[in-house]
Amino acid sequence: MSEKIPKGWKWLKVEDFAEVVSGGTPSTDKPEFWNGDIAWITPKDLSDFKFRYIRRGERNISRKGLESSNAKLLPKGTVLLSSRAPVGYLAIAKNELSTNQGFQSLVPKENVITEYLYYLLKDNIEYLKSQASGTTFGELSKSTLKKLLFLLPPLLEQKAIAEVLSSIDDKIDLLHRQNKTLEEMAMTLFRQWFIEPTKDGLPEGWEEVSLGEFFPVITGKKDANFATDDGSYPFFTCSQKPLK
Repeated sequence: MSEKIPKGWKWLKVEDFAEVVSGGTPSTDKPEFWNGDIAWITPKDLSDFKFRYIRRGERNISRKGLESSNAKLLPKGTVLLSSRAPVGYLAIAKNELSTNQGFQSLVPKENVITEYLYYLLKDNIEYLKSQASGTTFGELSKSTLKKLLFLLPPLLEQKAIAEVLSSIDDKIDLLHRQNKTLEEMAMTLFRQWFIEPTKDGLPEGWEEVSLGEFFPVITGKKDANFATDDGSYPFFTCSQKPLK
């Protein structure tokens, strides 16, 4: 691919195939700016999000909130890209919505298909992260993102590629939804068997015991310097990913 570009494929800047739109946050001191009918997405909403399409986040803003801030109403099909804390969360807008300033969202132009753009960015997350700047935490700026180069195929090839990848993700999405349903069923049974029977006291034959009576509770080492790439045992901390 680096030596010979396939026929019809072109190197394009992001600004050539998408409009990059920043987000914003209405004043939290104005109750009338919140709890409206406009979905408002933050990176936190995508931290455990396992699907491609998103309808809404934890909070909504009002029309007044939208107009009073830098938040923009993004059209259906916009690709949401978190640009800080962290860089790289992705989702596709299932409907009109807005985001906070933690996003640089891409509104596809006529020469790119939404789903293809989503997979293109997903396949280049590490590249996007490498373009971020900042000392406290990396941030991918709007001006930098607009100038990044990507290789795009013609529309028909984009469509074919996106359809194949989408069909795989459809199966993954279904499994995630089935798992969520099973987890909810398991929690319902747990409450019915162990929580509800104790509301009016312990049932006959039940007794309260301490956790330590079942197994020992062990405190780990506090010094993260115990971690090393060539060690013999896995070492976990709360603030970083485990060593592989």
